[in-house]
Amino acid sequence: VAALVIVAVGFAGLMSSAEIRADVYNTIIEFGEKYLGFSFSPISEAPTGEIIEPHLPEGFYETDRFAHPNSTTVDYANEQGIDLCFIAIDKAKGSTLQIDNEHSVAYTVAYHGTVITVMDGTSFHDASYVYWENEAYFYMVYGYYDPEALTDMAKSCMK
Repeated sequence: VAALVIVAVGFAGLMSSAEIRADVYNTIIEFGEKYLGFSFSPISEAPTGEIIEPHLPEGFYETDRFAHPNSTTVDYANEQGIDLCFIAIDKAKGSTLQIDNEHSVAYTVAYHGTVITVMDGTSFHDASYVYWENEAYFYMVYGYYDPEALTDMAKSCMK
C-alpha cells in the first residue's frame, strides 16, 4: 500500500509540470494513432473515378446512403437484423477513421494485385473490418459478420 501511495504522489508531482503533462498527453495520442486509428491523408495527385460498390451477400439490401464531401457511406441490412456498412473515401480529399484494432486479429489477403486488410473481431461483441484501396478511393466494409464474406465483398470491387 505504501508503494502505491509513493507512486501516486510521485506521478502527481510529475504531472504538475506543464512540459511533462504535454509529453504524457502526446504519448497517449501517438499510441492511439499508431494502434487504434487509420488516417487516410489527402493525396493531391490521386485520380478521380467512380466508386465501385461491392456485391452484397445474399439477403442484404441497402437501407441508407450518405454522401459527404470526402466520402460516401452506404448501410445494408438483412432480415436477420445483421447490419453492414460500406465506406468509400476520396483519396484526393482524405479522412480519418478510427478502427478498434485492439479487439481483432489482423491479416492481409492479396487479390488481383490489391492488398486487402482483414481485421477479424476476436469475439461476437467485436465487429470485423475489411479495407482496401484503388487509385482513387480508400474502401472499408465492416459489421458483425463473417470476415470471409466481407473479404468476398471487397474482392467483388476488383476487376
